Amino acid sequence: MSIFHLVEVGSRDEQGEVFTASLPVVSLSNRVHQFIKVSHRRPSMSDLEGVTSYLATHQLEEILSDAVARCVDDAVPQPLARIAKDCAQQAAERVLDFDYVALVTELTALIHEHQCGPLLLRLSWHDAGMYCEALGDGAANAALRFTNEGEGALDVNRGLSKAVSLLAPLQTKHRNVGHADLWALAANVAIEVMGGPRICTRFGRLDAASALEGVNSSQGRLPDWQKDADHLRSVFWPKSFSDRDIVAFCGMHTVGSCDVASSGFEGSWTAEPMAFDNSYFVDLLGKRWRPFTVPGMETRQLM
Repeated sequence: MSIFHLVEVGSRDEQGEVFTASLPVVSLSNRVHQFIKVSHRRPSMSDLEGVTSYLATHQLEEILSDAVARCVDDAVPQPLARIAKDCAQQAAERVLDFDYVALVTELTALIHEHQCGPLLLRLSWHDAGMYCEALGDGAANAALRFTNEGEGALDVNRGLSKAVSLLAPLQTKHRNVGHADLWALAANVAIEVMGGPRICTRFGRLDAASALEGVNSSQGRLPDWQKDADHLRSVFWPKSFSDRDIVAFCGMHTVGSCDVASSGFEGSWTAEPMAFDNSYFVDLLGKRWRPFTVPGMETRQLM
């Protein structure tokens, strides 16, 4: 019998004497099921079979049962603190329990096959860019993978569902790697594949469980590239960027291109959109630019 099937209930009799009684209770699966029904959270998990499958997939009942059993064996005076510490340790170990070399190799092949390096870079940037210290929320938590509302439904993130779909098979294969961690790693691998430096990826980001854990507006978080330097400062200074950092960051446009359906603009930023180099700044300062209206659109851009 799981430790969750039996609970010691403490009470007092009429004379104030403490007594305990062992009472059978429903399993953890049923308790979670009841909670979900009452709170109306995670409607896709509203049936007991789904909850049981979720617990089994992530080994939650086994992990928590073992943690509680250790507390009982050691007579721990602060069991919740001990359980939290044990679970945090296991989480830290599990998030690194995957074949890093194999995953990087598979990401490299994906980027070469689909020429999606710039798209993966944009995905990770828009995920992390939602953070705003001044507003006190936003995070690199992969909330934009939920496209029904929240970050995934914002116009500024249009087209990124393609990147999420490209990474989905790798996410399924390497289950211990969270979505946000995978997106960050994919971006760093893409930078190296396109000729940039090798960047160390740190793991441990906490994925959003639903769109509700994301934000509902990109205002003050992601820049509007049609606006001026003061606007860029208003977005990036709260992220602790200096003016020098902002200029360097804009250099990411050395890769990739604009898509009319996503942004209203058309064409690549440089002659080699898959080359991570300094061409963006070279072209920006060295070429002569003239206004151009995108056919079928009212958007005016320089070319």
